[in-house]
Amino acid sequence: MLFKGVDIHNSILSYTKQQPFKNNNFFEAFLFDENFANELKSLDLNDYLEKVGEFELGNWKNDENWAFTPKLHKELFMKIKKIKTKLGDDYNCNQYTNSFRKKHKPILIFDDKPKQIPEEFLRKYRKMGEVRKFCVEPLINKYIVVIHNREKAWNDSQLKRYLLSNNMSKADLIEIKKESEKNIDKFDEVIYIGYRIPRLLYNFTYEDDKTCVDNTYFITKKKATAFSLRFLTAVLNSNLMRYFIDIMGKKKDHEIEIGSTFIKSLPIILRRGSLSDFKLNQINIIKQIVSDIIKLEKKNKNIDDKINQLNEFIYNLYEISDEEKTLINDYISEKLSKLYY
Repeated sequence: MLFKGVDIHNSILSYTKQQPFKNNNFFEAFLFDENFANELKSLDLNDYLEKVGEFELGNWKNDENWAFTPKLHKELFMKIKKIKTKLGDDYNCNQYTNSFRKKHKPILIFDDKPKQIPEEFLRKYRKMGEVRKFCVEPLINKYIVVIHNREKAWNDSQLKRYLLSNNMSKADLIEIKKESEKNIDKFDEVIYIGYRIPRLLYNFTYEDDKTCVDNTYFITKKKATAFSLRFLTAVLNSNLMRYFIDIMGKKKDHEIEIGSTFIKSLPIILRRGSLSDFKLNQINIIKQIVSDIIKLEKKNKNIDDKINQLNEFIYNLYEISDEEKTLINDYISEKLSKLYY
């Protein structure tokens, strides 16, 4: 077998595999501590390896993410992974796209609202580092040029004059059509996340003011019946989902590389018809807490207590026991300590 992206920084091993040439064959998987090589004192590997199971090759799909967990975490991890509804069932995830090439960024991104560009072509703009934990940084006054119709943009005399003065041609403009799923203007609310995120310290950022955030993927509703993106923001930023993403994500040093396919595969509780009135009420409370957090963040107020509340509600929604909460919280604390302190 050929494995790609093997990671041993965790006590949990995850990787992506290529499709095996043979089916109906089995292999055994073992875990070992990251200090294994330094502590090797015996030639008997059984002293150092922890067997996690026997696996059949034919059950694996090409490039499917798998994770092998120590016995302590296995039941909890599979409990989360086996949730049948996935984010992609009710939501879309796309890569954010600018209306121009990278070399033209200095010309078409502005630190203040420019007078030389018609307002209909301007949108608020942020880089991923200019957002807060749950919302976009409100005190920055940046703008970006967005083109939905190249002909219309080029025929606007004021915009054309500016573009020509900066040696840009009509061919340099990239059209983001109004009906496209990549058009931020099309949606009342979105969630942003960077391409590569710091392990366990990332944040999915909610936005309902049509602000463009560069170098990101963005999540939108696919179905009108989907729960609010404020609820989804709470789940994605919860300790439970940080735990799951850290296990399943493709890790490289202190970062995790994610993509739209990975995001859409995250296990999210979605189906209204399968939820009790009690759980539906919990979801409404979660949405309200996120609204409270966003208001506090915009006023530079402390949000720690509200985040702790959210974590408890998400744990309860996913029916996580006290023992399982302890496993998750201890895992996060241990990894944060090893990675950053």
